[in-house]
Amino acid sequence: MKIDRSELERAIYELIENHKTERKKILALNDRLNSFGVPYGVFTEIMTENKHLSTISSSLLCVITEVLNGVFGQIDPLDYFTAEELRVAKEHVANEFIEEKLELPLEFEAIQIDERSYSSKISVKLLNKMFESQMIVYDPRSQRGMKFKGNRDDGIIETPIVNRASVNKIADKLINKDYLTDTIRLNVYSQESEPVEWIPQEHILIINKGATISILDGFHRLQAVVKAMSAKKDLDFWFELSIRTYDAATSAKFFAQINTINVLSKERKRELGSEEKSSYVVKELQQNPNSELKGIRIASTTKPNREAGQLTTFSIINLGIEKTFNPTTYLEYQKTASYLIKYFGILISIYVDEFIENPKNYYDTYINHPLMFLGYLVVAKRMNDKYGDSIDPDLLKNTIDGLNLKEDAQLIDMLEAKRVYTSVRAQNGIIKHFENIVKEV
Repeated sequence: MKIDRSELERAIYELIENHKTERKKILALNDRLNSFGVPYGVFTEIMTENKHLSTISSSLLCVITEVLNGVFGQIDPLDYFTAEELRVAKEHVANEFIEEKLELPLEFEAIQIDERSYSSKISVKLLNKMFESQMIVYDPRSQRGMKFKGNRDDGIIETPIVNRASVNKIADKLINKDYLTDTIRLNVYSQESEPVEWIPQEHILIINKGATISILDGFHRLQAVVKAMSAKKDLDFWFELSIRTYDAATSAKFFAQINTINVLSKERKRELGSEEKSSYVVKELQQNPNSELKGIRIASTTKPNREAGQLTTFSIINLGIEKTFNPTTYLEYQKTASYLIKYFGILISIYVDEFIENPKNYYDTYINHPLMFLGYLVVAKRMNDKYGDSIDPDLLKNTIDGLNLKEDAQLIDMLEAKRVYTSVRAQNGIIKHFENIVKEV
């Protein structure tokens, strides 16, 4: 913690005093706390001073600060905690309220649909217990993605994208016995051992110890179950349960295929459901541990959050690869991915201050502009055509420095155009511009 917790406690009590009559916001606050595994009623005890802030754990204090800021503002958790403290608190605070933690292996009576999918059923009680035991994870690679809060200096906080109104509506219907049978889809995977064991004679599916269970479809339904169970402990409802054993790429593609309710942004849906070989290259740049563009650096949105360290977007990189390298076979996509991982690794290493360490200082040079990655892909293709897989860092630096970006009025007009992030035509124009000015490398 960055400062003495007593200062934070005073700030929280002052915030509560100013907002304690705002009933709808207090309800929203309790909903958000419950999504982290904090039971309804805990915050009410704090509001009524039946429980004093000085008696709660630092993890719970951390999560309460985060949620208060989300609902009311005025109390930035990054002023009091580090990003790592916030991440750990949100992951583990639910453990404080678990009476008996559920552990793997788990058995389900099931029907095998094919070698990677099984069908069963699950009660809300077991589903809630799995959530409370932190047995079900949210994997942003196969979901709606994450929201990023904070900045590069203070740290970035990731939170799942959730439509809270949808969660509340489903919870109310479950409590009022007005919800029709629906499906929860889970994905079970492991990189170290077999994630499941299928016993065909007994129609038993075992989720093995060490496997990871992610919510493939039904995250809003899962959140609604947790809320409904907090209000009604004896809730009796069964979901159809679909269990898949997909890898990351297949689970992302499946999520895009079945998503219809809480509509994805077109950028995220295009990313998850894309089948062009160029999109496979982008995903490799996002996920390969040796890639300088791994993690959050390629955004799933129309525009990147530069404050969060995002350098460009999926759609920009995808279009650039499609128009330059245009891989059409598995072998071409593998070669292109391998080359671009090395190319961008060298490029970002040469300009590490501009891209990673102090990017704000270079915004006016345009070198780290998100759409510049279209130009960098043109340079990459020119170098690949001439020198194959060999990349000379000095030659690359001389080529980029020689572009004189600040003096290129035509390029600046293109980069600053009003709808350039949503216009494929405008982005194609940027690619053409670089093809004209980068004749030789």
